[in-house]
Amino acid sequence: MSDTFEEVRRLVAAGNWLPTTHALRRLAERQILMADVLDGLNSAVFVEDYPEDPRGQSILLLSFDSTNLPIHALWGIPVKDRGIANLVTIYHPDPKEWYGDWIRRK
Repeated sequence: MSDTFEEVRRLVAAGNWLPTTHALRRLAERQILMADVLDGLNSAVFVEDYPEDPRGQSILLLSFDSTNLPIHALWGIPVKDRGIANLVTIYHPDPKEWYGDWIRRK
């Protein structure tokens, strides 16, 4: 498991997280509930890790919403503030781009 994944879980559990403006727009546009994102974090599955992102390490996670639709959430830990996790973006993965396990890109 990724160190970033564990750090995001720890920060969110401690209440040290914020959604970006971009993530808030995507939640509204895609009708994804923040509660589903947060509830799914404990059972989320690692998809991709970006430890060298110049903005700060980030990780793409898979979880499922309350209607059992897959959700991809990109969480980041900014370089300027290592004590917070940011929800960067959120979306339902496109079956044209992802295999049915929602973990592997086509």
